[in-house]
Amino acid sequence: MKQDTSAIQVVIDTPKGSRNKYKFEPDVQSFKLNRVLPDGMVFPHDFGFVPSTQADDGDPLDVLPRDSFLHYIVRAARFDSY
Repeated sequence: MKQDTSAIQVVIDTPKGSRNKYKFEPDVQSFKLNRVLPDGMVFPHDFGFVPSTQADDGDPLDVLPRDSFLHYIVRAARFDSY
């Protein structure tokens, strides 16, 4: 079976509609609550990251997928941003 190289795997760590921002802690292989938004504010989109990558800030590359589920690995289309 030929592998689809046009898609990447991403991990969703902060769900749309949540006040909670989670962060993956590789040392313990688990998610940790990083911060909570003020009352009345929520994250407008699912947020996640691309495992085994590193951005300029040292964290994995961030992603904003269209469709996803909390803490699940999903396939996402790749695109470049500037």
